[in-house]
Amino acid sequence: MTPDSLQSIADGIAGEVDRFETEYGMDLGVVVTVDEQAGTVTARGDGLRTWGPQQVLVGALTRARLRHDVYMQSATIVVYPSTDEPGPAVAPTPKLGRDAALAQLRRDLVDNGTAPEARHRGPADGGNIPLHQVLRPLIPGGNLTRGTIVAAPPRTGQGFAGEGAVSYLTLALVAGATAGGGYVGVVGYPNFGIAAASGLGANLSRIQMLDHPGDRWAEAVAVFADAVDLLLLHAPRRPTTSDLRRLTSRIRPSDRHRGCVLVVSSPWEEAHLTMRVRDPEWEGLGNGTGNLNGRHVTVSVTGRATRGRQRELELWLPAADGTIREYVPQEKRRRDRRPQLRIA
Repeated sequence: MTPDSLQSIADGIAGEVDRFETEYGMDLGVVVTVDEQAGTVTARGDGLRTWGPQQVLVGALTRARLRHDVYMQSATIVVYPSTDEPGPAVAPTPKLGRDAALAQLRRDLVDNGTAPEARHRGPADGGNIPLHQVLRPLIPGGNLTRGTIVAAPPRTGQGFAGEGAVSYLTLALVAGATAGGGYVGVVGYPNFGIAAASGLGANLSRIQMLDHPGDRWAEAVAVFADAVDLLLLHAPRRPTTSDLRRLTSRIRPSDRHRGCVLVVSSPWEEAHLTMRVRDPEWEGLGNGTGNLNGRHVTVSVTGRATRGRQRELELWLPAADGTIREYVPQEKRRRDRRPQLRIA
C-alpha cells in the first residue's frame, strides 16, 4: 500500500472521529498515525474504549473492506492493507457544514448496524412506543410518548449502589417495545434477565446491551438515545443537574433527534411517570410441598401520561409459564380454597 493510500485512510479515520465529536460534543482524544514501513494506520485514544465511537469507526472500516484489529485494553484500532479484492478506501472527509456532517453521521450509524436499519418499522416512524398488551390499560392510548422518562422499580435494592437484576415490570416494557417493532438499549444491567425477557415475549434480536458503562454512563445514554426507541438505565450515581438537562434534551424529539423513552430504575426527580409494584404474592407452594411458579402483584402508574390519576392492574408477573397476564377474581377464589402451607 502506497504512502498516499495510507494517508488517505488516516484522513478518513480522522474525519469519522471529527463527525462523532461534532454530533455528541465529546472530545475522544484520538490520535491517528501512519507507519509506512509496516504499512498500517493506527487510531489510539481513550474515546475508543466507548461503545459508540468505536462502532462508528469500525463500521466505516468494514464498509471500506479494510482489515482491522480492535484492542480494548489499549484503546487502539490498527488498520492493515486489505488482502481481499480491492475496495474503496475511507475517503477523506470533505469540509462539511454542521447540518451536513450530522446527516452523514446518522447515515453512518444506520449503515454500520449501531442504529435500526432504515427504521422502516412501527415506532421508528417517530410514533409512540407500544406497551405490552396486558399493560395497555395503565396508560391512555396504550403506549409511551417519546421524550418520556419512566421511573420503574428495581428488582433488588432501592438506591444507586448495587447491580441488581432488572425487574419483571421493566422486562415487560422491553417485551412490549420489541414486539411492536422497536429497538431497546440496556445500559448498566450486567444481570439483565435475558431468559425472563424472552419468556415475557421480548424479541432478543432487538436488544442492545452495555453492561458496564462506568463513569461515562451519561455519554453512553446520549449515544444510545439516537439508536433505540426505548432505553433502560441503571445509573451508578445520582445524576447531576447537568446530567439531567443533557439527557432530557437527548431523549426529547426534535429536528435533530428522533427521541426515545428512558426507563430508569433509580430515584429520578424529573420522571414523567412512576410505576410501582406492591402486594406481591408467590404461588406454587401447597401443604408443605411444591415450587414457586407464579407471582400475583398489583401494578400502579401515576404521572403526566395518566392525566394525574393513579391507575392499577392486578397481574400475574410472571405467570406459571413465564408470561405476563391479567389476574382475574375467579383465580383468587380458587386460590383461597387451596390448602395453606403449615409450618410444624
